[in-house]
Amino acid sequence: MRRPARDRRGPARGVSFVELLLVVSILAVVALLILPTARNVQRRAQETQLRRALVTIRTALDEYHRDWERGYIESDDDQGWPETLEELTEEIEYRGPAEGPAAQRPTVPGAGPPIRDLGRGGQEGLDGLGEAEPVPKIYLPRLPRDPFNLHGDEWDTAGWRARAYDDEPDDTSWGGENVYDVYSASPWTALDGSRYEDW
Repeated sequence: MRRPARDRRGPARGVSFVELLLVVSILAVVALLILPTARNVQRRAQETQLRRALVTIRTALDEYHRDWERGYIESDDDQGWPETLEELTEEIEYRGPAEGPAAQRPTVPGAGPPIRDLGRGGQEGLDGLGEAEPVPKIYLPRLPRDPFNLHGDEWDTAGWRARAYDDEPDDTSWGGENVYDVYSASPWTALDGSRYEDW
């Protein structure tokens, strides 16, 4: 009876130090290639957040001022801008026409008199019914945050740098009378080479 042949390969051989060093070196090179790309992806997402936040706040500021010019809202500021950004998140008495589809009144018989905009004096129906009843209006449900603000609320108003209407465009200190514009105070440079404070 023949005995089975013995395995001539011998015992299993371990990983040598040189092989381990080679694997670690390859992983380090791959990590060095991936990390900057991951950082750029995160930075690009923050830049998108900053652009959206600036558009949202500036649009609300313009709408607030436009409503003041038309006489739809009252403002403590004689130039028609909010005193702080937080004012945009608070209820304000609004005496303008209904917004959205309700503002498009049908011009059919029996639909009632159209509303005539009288500017700062309010609005009135053509038959002289007087001012519209005030309704609460909020310009922003919440204030967007500056993703590059590392100081919380320490900046001029609600974590943003601000400019008043009478401030010069290149002023770096806020006059404090009202909020005409906002910008980031981050000293960093964007991926496109511009500065965040210039956006």
